[in-house]
Amino acid sequence: EEEKKKAEEAEASKETPSSGSSGRGEAATLLGMTGFGLSMVLRNPAAARALRVAGPAGMALGVFLTVYDLGGWKLVIAVPVSILAFSCAGYFFDSKEEENIKSALVNEIRTNCVELPSDVAEALPEAQGIEYESNKWRLEKDFEGKTVRDPHWRVRAKATRGSRFSPWVLSSIEVSRGTRVEVKEGESALPPQTRNWDCTKGQLKWEVIWDTAL
Repeated sequence: EEEKKKAEEAEASKETPSSGSSGRGEAATLLGMTGFGLSMVLRNPAAARALRVAGPAGMALGVFLTVYDLGGWKLVIAVPVSILAFSCAGYFFDSKEEENIKSALVNEIRTNCVELPSDVAEALPEAQGIEYESNKWRLEKDFEGKTVRDPHWRVRAKATRGSRFSPWVLSSIEVSRGTRVEVKEGESALPPQTRNWDCTKGQLKWEVIWDTAL
């Protein structure tokens, strides 16, 4: 009976998957790191280029084997799925918050800057904002007049937030009006050669008509 019991325990131990890592993932990662490190000191260009590719590949293989040893295919699939879900959630939240900050911007301008035409304010939500630094957002949009004599308009706005999943808060708004410079006969008023320079549009004189720091 004792021999039968020992045989059953041995059989059960074979069928039960071992917990933890087998060490092959750590070994592959270490080899990859070593190869990548050697690529920085080798004088042979061909060998250095090969190790620059093989090193990171070995580290990636090591990470894959470690994850597989810890949780099998379920964990291997769960990791990229979780990363993708988190990225999608962040993208959806950013899109929603940008809509909210643009709506708040339009409300502020309509309330405090009556000089700005209503059609310009209505077109602001279509302008593209940008997160130029971590948790710092800005929007800058120029609007041309409907006719040659109509003034141009420029709206600039900035907003900040505490973290990626915090709402944007407006920090400053600036509304400017641009009028064409009248050029007398015989005089030259070439536009400055800036990034958005267009020699066909003539020179504009910009005047800030409303500026606030919230």
